Amino acid sequence: MRVGLGGAGTFLVYFIYTAVILSIGSSILFQLSRESGIPQQIAIVGGVAVGAIGAYFNRTVIRPIAAEDEQSLLNQVKRGLTELGYQQIEQIDDEVFVFAKAVRQWLYGRVYVRVQPQQVTIAGRVSQVQKLQQQLNLGELSQVN
Repeated sequence: MRVGLGGAGTFLVYFIYTAVILSIGSSILFQLSRESGIPQQIAIVGGVAVGAIGAYFNRTVIRPIAAEDEQSLLNQVKRGLTELGYQQIEQIDDEVFVFAKAVRQWLYGRVYVRVQPQQVTIAGRVSQVQKLQQQLNLGELSQVN
C-alpha cells in the first residue's frame, strides 16, 4: 500500500521549497548578487535543516499489525482514531478505510487503514501513526516503507 512520500521524498520536497525561498529571499533581503554564491549557500544550509526536520516529523510510514481477529483490531483502531479527532471519510473495496481530521484536514493529512487476513495495516504521517500506536498500547510495531 503506497499512500504518500517516504522519508527521502518528504526531505526533497521540504528541501527544494526552502532552498528556492531562501535563495530568492536572501538575495533580496541582504541585497546580494546571485553571482557571489552566498544566497545559494544560505539556501543549501537552510534547505538541509528544514528538509531534515520535515522528513523526521512528516514522512509517511506504513505499519502492519498482526491480528488473530482483524475485525476486533479494526474496531480498536477506529475507536482510537475517533478519540484523536479523526473521522472516516471514505471506504475503498471493503478493505481500505480512509480517515481525516474533521478540522484542518490539510494540516494533519489522512490515515489509511487496510484490513487483510490476519493483519491490519495503518499508513499515515509518522506523528499521527505514533499517537495512534500509543493510544492502542500496541508496543513496538514493525515499520515498512
